[in-house]
Amino acid sequence: MSHTPKDNGQDRRAPTDPRALAEEIERTRAEVGDTVESLTARTHLRDQARQRAGDVADRAKERIGGRSGALRHAGEQFRGRIAERAGGRGDRTGEATPEQVQQRAQQRAQDATRQVAGTLRRNRRQVACAAMSLLAARWFIRRRRHRRADRAG
Repeated sequence: MSHTPKDNGQDRRAPTDPRALAEEIERTRAEVGDTVESLTARTHLRDQARQRAGDVADRAKERIGGRSGALRHAGEQFRGRIAERAGGRGDRTGEATPEQVQQRAQQRAQDATRQVAGTLRRNRRQVACAAMSLLAARWFIRRRRHRRADRAG
């Protein structure tokens, strides 16, 4: 059995002529060069995807930071309104039974929960993007740690 290279499913004999051999070497070099370029392009695409994912995560963190500041401000305003209302009642709060106080507190907590849920519903797309970005960032970090552990161990 002879060992001959295959080209597109056809048998080819190795050239014995020095010129033909040089041409075959040049063709092989060109094919190897094309393969290397293809592999390099794939590597760059991965790097570009990683960079884009990092950019998306950074933008999401900025958006979340801005939203959390707005939510924090709304919470402070809400606390201020509660303090104003409680301050105006004076003696009436002393007359309330513990059950009434508990019912009012539960009602206020439910109102606050509805208010936050409404804010999240109105900003559904931004919340979903932020959540997905955080999940992607978490996945990349875990993947990197796992790879480093494999290399070390």
